[in-house]
Amino acid sequence: MPSLSRNKELTGSEKRKLAVLLAEAQARGLSIPEIEGHQESRLKWPLDKNGYFLKDGGVHYNPNSIHLSFLNSNARFGAIISGRGGGKALALDTPIPTMRGWKTMGTIRVGDVIFDDSGKPTNVIFVSDVMFDRPCYDVVFSDGTIITADEEHLWVTWDWKARKSHRRAKNPRSFPNLVTTKQIKDTLLLRRSRIERNHSIRVCGALQYYDQDLDIDPYVLGVWLGDGSTNGTKITSADFEVVENIRGAGYGISRDFSDPYGWSMGGVVGKRNRIVSMGV
Repeated sequence: MPSLSRNKELTGSEKRKLAVLLAEAQARGLSIPEIEGHQESRLKWPLDKNGYFLKDGGVHYNPNSIHLSFLNSNARFGAIISGRGGGKALALDTPIPTMRGWKTMGTIRVGDVIFDDSGKPTNVIFVSDVMFDRPCYDVVFSDGTIITADEEHLWVTWDWKARKSHRRAKNPRSFPNLVTTKQIKDTLLLRRSRIERNHSIRVCGALQYYDQDLDIDPYVLGVWLGDGSTNGTKITSADFEVVENIRGAGYGISRDFSDPYGWSMGGVVGKRNRIVSMGV
């Protein structure tokens, strides 16, 4: 992180990042330790009974050179980001998209390539043990999707205040928050002039799969499935943009004069049986 003057005003992006980091500390009951001196100081960090940095009532440790370089930094703000042993528990049958197709949470292994919230590939480097007898909730989304999550599973949500602030204000003062499943349950609805849903979660970015050699261009396949013939390479469309997009994908296409809206595609004749064998 670059070293910047402390009296320089934070940008909107930096404020949002800092708000999420502080919200995580608050969601976990994590107190920010006070630093009393220099290298000889002993810092108190909260630990729970399992040794995770989660709750109040911790133990002491002596900061090493890496810790001190962070604590003595002149950066405007900083964060220590590390796995803490909790907050990521989902039901074992939760479907997870991977670079090689769908898997479930219970079958994910180290080395699998999954996707982050922006859709970028990310490697699985650790898999925790299965936890039993944990309090869980069914989280129901507006599209009908249901995910069973531990009460301490962490979510970045846009609550009513954050949505309103970003919709109306040039310099918003409310930002997304990092909250647990239980905190979502406890603040699920707002009772104003009418009852409103408080929390929303942004849809992740488009999944960025590795480049692959495909039997047919995805756009052409989609047109074929939506407006095509089941026994040939003919499509029906009055939209010339669709026709030009098919040509732009490298496929020949010409009028089928037996149908005023009919078109015959070239370059896909030998692929039909292969596509049918895949169950499409």
